[in-house]
Amino acid sequence: MKKFLITLGVVCVLLLVGFTYVSARFVDRGKIAQLQTEQAQLTRQRDSILVFARTRDSLQAILADSVHVLTTQTSALRDTVRQLESARQATVLSIRRLRQTSELQARVAAVFPEVARASRWGITELYDDREGVALEYIFFPAFFAETFMIDHENALNYKQQVGKLAVLDTLNTQVISLKDSVFVLERQKSAAFRTGYDSAFTKYEALNADYIAYLKNPKVGLKFPGWLALVGSAAVGVVVGSAIK
Repeated sequence: MKKFLITLGVVCVLLLVGFTYVSARFVDRGKIAQLQTEQAQLTRQRDSILVFARTRDSLQAILADSVHVLTTQTSALRDTVRQLESARQATVLSIRRLRQTSELQARVAAVFPEVARASRWGITELYDDREGVALEYIFFPAFFAETFMIDHENALNYKQQVGKLAVLDTLNTQVISLKDSVFVLERQKSAAFRTGYDSAFTKYEALNADYIAYLKNPKVGLKFPGWLALVGSAAVGVVVGSAIK
């Protein structure tokens, strides 16, 4: 009877050891501290990036307001140029409509006051023997002709400048439009990166918190031993029992 009880006790102890299979991990405080430090560093980096991004957003808003002001001024200047051109065309038309010699003389005096100050200038009439008609002429000192030649050359040069400036304005408008497109693309790309970074950081925080919680609360599992363990335990118990006399 004693031999049987000892054998049974050995078998039970071995089965208990085999049945209580502990899959536990001790709390890794060093790993937890490392993870918490890394998370704190990443949080500070994220906060710095957010502050930098908000600063750049503020600067972009200020620049956008400045661009709006300059664009408004540019539009106003273009309107002024169109008004000046309309006024020039109206002036030319009014000159073309002059019919009286006195009106023409008064207009010359208004446009060229230096001519009007001359002691001898005015209207005269000369008879053209070849054509058989009398024509009215304006006479003034000969060197006053340089005034008309200079004004004529200035007018030609200004006309060319206006044409080039019109082309330049068109090109500048196209460049500004392209820069605006690039700015919009950069802003969209920055927004996409910011969204992706925020999403990744949020997921990292959740995953890191779960991992730290797992390390702080290790799990213990029980696994039922296999048939080989049961047979082995029984055999050991029998051998031990048989050795006891």
